[in-house]
Amino acid sequence: MVHESRTGVFSSIVTSCISILFLFFLFVPLSSFPFFFSFFHFSAFFSSSLALSPSVYRDLPFLYLRLYVHALFSLGL
Repeated sequence: MVHESRTGVFSSIVTSCISILFLFFLFVPLSSFPFFFSFFHFSAFFSSSLALSPSVYRDLPFLYLRLYVHALFSLGL
């Protein structure tokens, strides 16, 4: 029982940290972080069968919006 409560606390801390990172990247443009931007391109290249088609760039604002809403709900706002 004690182990489960520790896991729950750790899980909520990790979720909060991830939410804060999402909020940070929401307000700071990706172009100011070349490493993160290139990592995004790298992961999108391998995860998408379209391989960086224009739809990836078109859907980026919606991705930010979804991450922002998820972060707000995770933080309980």
